[in-house]
Amino acid sequence: MNAARVIPTDEGRQAADAETARRLGTLISSILIDLGYKGLTSEQIESYTSEGQTQNDRRFTDALDSLPYIALNAKRSADAAEALVASIKTDPPP
Repeated sequence: MNAARVIPTDEGRQAADAETARRLGTLISSILIDLGYKGLTSEQIESYTSEGQTQNDRRFTDALDSLPYIALNAKRSADAAEALVASIKTDPPP
């Protein structure tokens, strides 16, 4: 797809996004037809495609929102590991 080959300018971003959405819709329509969903209207296919894109965007946003929490917990884990190592005596028992 073009998204892998072309990086649009800021001026062409909207047109590039529209073209990517069109191609994605065509791909999903072809997949649905191959799977046997021949009775779907173009509106139903567009609705299915839009819902999938919405869910994908929501998951991506949720993943981005979780990054600070992941970083905070990784820092806490590292601090706890350092404290544990510091508390262990280096001298072997007699």
